[in-house]
Formats: sequence, C-alpha cells, structure tokens
Amino acid sequence: MKGKFCLCGMREIAAGRLRVWLCLGLLFLQGCRGDRPAAARLSLPPTPVPSPTPTVSPTPIPPADLPLVLPPPLTDFSLPTEPAFDLPEAILFTASPGAAQWMDLYVLSLQDGAVVCLTCDLRLALEQNGWYNAPRFDSPAWAPDGGRFAFVFRSVQQSSILTADRRGVLQEMRTSREAWFADLAWSPAGDALAFSVGPLAGEDYGASMVCVLRLEAQRTDPLCVAPERANRFPAWSPEGEQIIFSGGQGLYRPDGRPMDLFVWDLETRALTRLTETADRSEVAARWSPDGTRLAYLVQARRGLRQAESRLWVTATGGEAVPLLGAEDIRAFAWSPDGARIVFTRLASPSAEACCGDCLPWTAMLLFDLESGSIVPLTDASQWVGQPAWRP
Repeated sequence: MKGKFCLCGMREIAAGRLRVWLCLGLLFLQGCRGDRPAAARLSLPPTPVPSPTPTVSPTPIPPADLPLVLPPPLTDFSLPTEPAFDLPEAILFTASPGAAQWMDLYVLSLQDGAVVCLTCDLRLALEQNGWYNAPRFDSPAWAPDGGRFAFVFRSVQQSSILTADRRGVLQEMRTSREAWFADLAWSPAGDALAFSVGPLAGEDYGASMVCVLRLEAQRTDPLCVAPERANRFPAWSPEGEQIIFSGGQGLYRPDGRPMDLFVWDLETRALTRLTETADRSEVAARWSPDGTRLAYLVQARRGLRQAESRLWVTATGGEAVPLLGAEDIRAFAWSPDGARIVFTRLASPSAEACCGDCLPWTAMLLFDLESGSIVPLTDASQWVGQPAWRP
C-alpha cells in the first residue's frame, strides 16, 4: 500500500489497537492511493509533550555550532602600577607558584622588602571570564627613563609585547597568534625594543631570531638577525650602537647544545663572534651601565637533565672570572650604578630536575661586587624569573 494513510496506519499500530482500527476504517472509506493529491492528505496536530525537567548539564552543542568568542584586547585593561614607580629601589620580576601556566609580574622594594603583585587581579579576571587560557606575564624590562616598562603576555590564544606607564595604561607593541616573544631589552635612548621571537609550531619550531623594533615605526617589520638556528637574550651596549646576544644550533636549554656570544653592529649590520666553545654555553650577556664590564652566564652540562650555570664578570676586553657564590644562576640584572647584581638561583642543584609543566624553585638574591656579600631577597618557595631593576 502507498500514501499518507498507509503510513499513518503503520505508525499508529504501536500506539494501540483502537487507533489502528480507526485508521483501517479510514482506509476502507477513502482508499489508499499513492496518486492522491498532497493537499487532501490528513494532517494531525502533534501530540503535546511535557517540557523536560531542567538539568544542570545542558545538551552539548556540536563544535561547528559553537559561537566564536573573541577575547577583548589587553589594552582594554589596566594595571595597578603605582607601586612599581613609587617603591624605593624597585625590582620588577616574574614569579610563579611552580606551575608553568601561571606567571605574574611582581615589584619588590629593596628598602623595606615590600612585594606587590601587578597582574594577579588581571590574570584571574582573564581566566574566570574565559577570555584567555593560561595567561602568563614574563620578560619585564624598564625603559631607561623609568617612566614605563615593557613585558610579554602569553596565552593559548596569542603572544604580545606590551608597555605600561605610571597610570597603568597598556599599549600593545606587537602581537602574534603563531609566534612567541621573550627577552625584552630597551635601547639606551628608549626609542626601540630588542627581543627574541620564534614560531610556536611547524618545521621551524625551535628556531628563534633577535629583532629590533623602532617604536616610532612599530607597525613596520622589525629588523632581525639570525646567524644561528637559536638566537636569544639581546642586550644593548650603553651607547646603543651594538647588541650582544647568544646563538646556537639547537633549541635553547641549559643542558642543550652550546651557545656562543655574538655582537651585532646596528649601523654596519656586521656580526662579530665573541666566543666559540664546544663544551659550554655563554648566554644572557649584559654590559654594565658604564660599559666597562660584561657579565654573562657560563653553562656546562652536568647531567642528563641538569647543567651547571655560573655568573661570570669581566672587564671589557679583559679576562672573565666567575663570581664566588653565584652558582646555579638562571637570570640576573645590573643595578643602575653598576655596583650590585640581582640574580635568581636554583634552590638546590637537584631542583632543576623538574618534569612536565612544572618550574623549579628559585630564589632572588642581591650580590655586592665590592664586598662579595650576598643578601637573599625572596625565599625558595616558588619560581622566580627574570628581574629588572628600575633606573
């Protein structure tokens, strides 16, 4: 049989005998012809269905139907930056409780030890509202005039270079969804930023370049150099004519392939290799504020997952010597007068053997170059990253 009423009869059998006989009666009286006009077919109203009881978990929405939620720009927010500019002898640094997905910017006063978090409230707001996943703040750098500082914001969605002034206003210098930024360094004149950049994925993953971004032309492509596969840690000469950085053939790791020091002349574009060692790396070099000395980390492999890392200081063109008590160093910065160095040190040699997404516990200490005394500034209950001394 064909037609609407045949289908109706088939459907109503499961509903009960009474409705089946009714449908068969209609079949007998009106016939069941497949060529019956569609307009003459019987249309029954749908059976009312009670609304389902609301449940806590709604029906999942297919991924293709999910609405696209664009996160607000970071420049829509602000930071409570007053402590960073008002605390005496302030040091800006990154810290984390040990989970690599959490990093915040803090400011510490050397006078009274006061510590203030500048990004904690912003990070919580970004996480709780679902705007950005795993927000991290890293690589702080003070402008030479002390009127603003730059830092890197990283998340699953993007990586950005931002600046903040005394009012807490954020300005975006650079942003990317496909690359990471690190190692920010201001030019002595405050008109340019040097940084490291590399792809987040793809066949070039692990490679990185050192670039210079002129702030008056920040929307143009930066000037970059890449003599080696991995180029990191740029730092300006006091005159602003040269940049010193580290370069190597492998992805940067304290226990990885050796890295050497290079000097990049910004006027002639010439490159000069300063070191060439096969059994150790020279990284994160920094000229003293007066340009008479050079400090850098010497890293030698100590085990499968560990490396010795010591802070060396030299007179420019002279012999370098390791600082006593400055072992297992991870980052450092000169004081504005060049008399002291603040650095971060592993809590113990075994603290570096950290697997997964955790970070080793480090402490921040103050080293006096004349007396050789070391004063701890933080305990070793968290990970402390790159410090930046306010000019």
